[in-house]
Amino acid sequence: CEQCEENTYSEAGADFCNACPYGHVSDVGSTSEDDCRFASEPEEPAEVNESEEHAEVNESEEHAEVNESEEHAEVNESEEPAEVNEPEEPEMSEPEISSVRQSTTLTWGGTPQSAELAIDGDMETASHTNCAWNTDIWYKISFDNVQCFDEVEFVNSYINYNAFRMQDLGVYVKNSDDGEENLCEVVRIREDDTVEGQTYMVSCDGKCGDSIMLRVRHDRGKYSYMACIHIDEIKVYYAGDYEHC
Repeated sequence: CEQCEENTYSEAGADFCNACPYGHVSDVGSTSEDDCRFASEPEEPAEVNESEEHAEVNESEEHAEVNESEEHAEVNESEEPAEVNEPEEPEMSEPEISSVRQSTTLTWGGTPQSAELAIDGDMETASHTNCAWNTDIWYKISFDNVQCFDEVEFVNSYINYNAFRMQDLGVYVKNSDDGEENLCEVVRIREDDTVEGQTYMVSCDGKCGDSIMLRVRHDRGKYSYMACIHIDEIKVYYAGDYEHC
């Protein structure tokens, strides 16, 4: 005869199989209800520590963020533009002076205040013309070759009201070959009783020539003081010879 299938049984002499009671199981060929037994209870899944799981997730996310940050940093580093070396400005230098002259020379205490005293490097000496109304008064610096001038710097000999005898002093670049004369600036004297305040820097913006001319004229009734030129020190700066301008 055929054996009963799993989870069923057959009483002695029966020609059919009975199912084991609910929740019971039996082996193939069981011949009695006693062979049916309780099924083993399924093991409960191990409890998952939610906090630990969450921590692991956070740690994973944090690691991902770190990686993302590092990746972003690498991208930024690769995207940093290469340094651009800006061209250096040409260093200004002082051209060698050929000669200096002035329209007239004041003699003070028996000592002529000659034009050379403004280029001797001594702030205790000064050049000084005679002062006058309605007269063109000038101071000229000459060079052997044509130069392109950047700036002219000079120190007014006076820090009191006498400083205004140089009000509206014109600074020019002149070329003796063709007689052309170009104005750099007209100087407005400052009300400043310090040497620094009476130091003036005039831009010539690369104008080219072989001499620098300072010129002033005060017509009577237009100015409060007669005109004259008095300079403790004067310096001329240039960037290069004419052929490089």
